Amino acid sequence: MGVTKLWTLLTDTCQHDLPVSSLHGQTIAVDLSSWICELRKIQIAQTIPNLYLKNLFYRTTYFMKHGIKLVFVEDGTAPEIKKAALAYRNKNRETSLDRIGLKSISEKCRELLNNLGLPCIQSVGEAEALCAQINHAGVVDGVLTSDGDALLYGAKKVYRNFKMNDGTVDCYDMVEIENKLKVDRRGLVAMALLSGCDYDKDGVQNVGAQKAYDLVQLCTKLGVDPLNRIMTWRTNSELKTLQKVKESPQKKPSHCIVCKHLVTKFKQFLQKKSALT
Repeated sequence: MGVTKLWTLLTDTCQHDLPVSSLHGQTIAVDLSSWICELRKIQIAQTIPNLYLKNLFYRTTYFMKHGIKLVFVEDGTAPEIKKAALAYRNKNRETSLDRIGLKSISEKCRELLNNLGLPCIQSVGEAEALCAQINHAGVVDGVLTSDGDALLYGAKKVYRNFKMNDGTVDCYDMVEIENKLKVDRRGLVAMALLSGCDYDKDGVQNVGAQKAYDLVQLCTKLGVDPLNRIMTWRTNSELKTLQKVKESPQKKPSHCIVCKHLVTKFKQFLQKKSALT
């Protein structure tokens, strides 16, 4: 569920260029599909057969030599509601894989990872969702993915933008996000529904990431759960009344045919004049 401009909004909460070596002793869940897409982009640029497997080997062993345990998670069946988003992505086949192509490459990657003695788990649905679930449950210490959905699914820490040259990643911590932006997981889900995501690409008309964030902030200040507020819109009688007011024709105020003032002001003038006489 790629969320529209989520990473831009979270920029100030990000710990940029965190040394991978600082994750020593931790167990990290890796969204394999996310890594495959990143590695495929490199291969397309260099046109070397199976380069993604070579780069996967180097990436994986880099983490391993720093004492980091990796648990890889593969995508399962995409939810029906996500079909529109997948179709949109597949228009650009140079940087995007359909599920059949992804499955084929995942099988080769799994064989490599098994030979390295690393666990590779098959998710029923989205890989980032399972990564987030086991991170939320405390089974792993964080999630490696480029998909911001992981935070909405409940991940506590997300690492992305791994740079092999300097051995760093960017870290997004939900504690920091809540402290600095005053937005929790439910607030992020509300923003995704408003501004657009893989499950509803367009979101609400004319509502971008900033407007969605502003609404969540307002709800928080008022002590209202933003997600509950959105979910009750359909049955909110107050909104129905406002919609009727918006759709009803607005009657223009009448003007005096003599002095051209508004009739109300003209009546006030006559009342004052009558009082003086």
